[in-house]
Amino acid sequence: MQDQPQITLRGHGASSISSLCFLRKNLLVSCDSSEQGCLLLWNIDSRKLVAKLHCGDESDNSFSERRSIIHNGGLFVDRFSTCEEKFVYQQRNGMSVHDIETMKTVSFFETDSTGFCQATTCDNLVIYPHRSSSFKIWDHRCNPSTAKLFTAFCAKTDEKHRMLCSLSANICGNNLAVACGMESGTIFCHSFSSSSVLTTVTASSMNSVSVGTDPVLCMDLIESSGDDGLSSVGVAGLAGDAIEIAQKSKPEDRGTIVTFKVKATCIGGQIKPTLKLRQRMSTCEVGGMAAGGKPGVACCRFRKDGRIFATGGWDRRVRVFSRSGRSLATLKGCKDSVTSLYWNPWIQQMIATGSADGRISLWDVSF
Repeated sequence: MQDQPQITLRGHGASSISSLCFLRKNLLVSCDSSEQGCLLLWNIDSRKLVAKLHCGDESDNSFSERRSIIHNGGLFVDRFSTCEEKFVYQQRNGMSVHDIETMKTVSFFETDSTGFCQATTCDNLVIYPHRSSSFKIWDHRCNPSTAKLFTAFCAKTDEKHRMLCSLSANICGNNLAVACGMESGTIFCHSFSSSSVLTTVTASSMNSVSVGTDPVLCMDLIESSGDDGLSSVGVAGLAGDAIEIAQKSKPEDRGTIVTFKVKATCIGGQIKPTLKLRQRMSTCEVGGMAAGGKPGVACCRFRKDGRIFATGGWDRRVRVFSRSGRSLATLKGCKDSVTSLYWNPWIQQMIATGSADGRISLWDVSF
């Protein structure tokens, strides 16, 4: 395994890559967070740009193969695990679903989101931020203009936990777990039957764990290897100020990567989650000769098989860990902060990363 990328793609200029996703074995879609916003489709075999959807001037016909106008800068893009023909794209002012073959917009609706929290997908569901501290759940098979969308507040007290910063979800059996990473450094988890998604989630179906005092910028959930069928394992990345972290007396408190477990228990016919912090890992060294380091983590994701996960940091490093938290590799080839990453579901050892300088890198992570 090399710590330099096999392939580097450039098409977003100097705009930060906010999200990317493999739609097919050899098709990668990426979006940037610029005001104009570009959604690009790449063929990684030929290393060429196949299609471009953007908010720019309609007179721009430099990519005439497939073209469509979207509504605003991009935040998130992902495929549906249960539908091979469509993918979802989150902009700052709305959500759209696109056909993979034609790239045409199938549906669009406004989300009324006030922040930069990314949405997440789970089977047929899209969980997306609503206003500053709540989320909604939408089944993409339903018409968004007529469907009744489920809404829940992320935390019990908005003033204390402030804005919603990250979302992740996982379905185990008939149980849907939705994790909310807050600006306060707390993770809240909602757990309820997936067959009752459109019913109100009460306070008794919500629990939380504090993982620090910095915002939880990213999360990912995957089914636990346990035999109870109601547990998920999560990884989260936190922002981190190097000076503040260096002042913490215990080295184990300095990590900006945490793993946690969500276990759902049925009590009186109601699903109640419990959260437990499992492990904390560090990124770059801070303090002393390492003063000025950037320990924050912007993105994290489990591989499809759940055995390993990767994180992307402000320190321009991609780190790969085992599920138990053991460090497996550190990739050092990025020139700027790593802002997004995605494992190729069809090629287990391939991971794509996006950086703040607009570069997309493809890596071979073989063990």
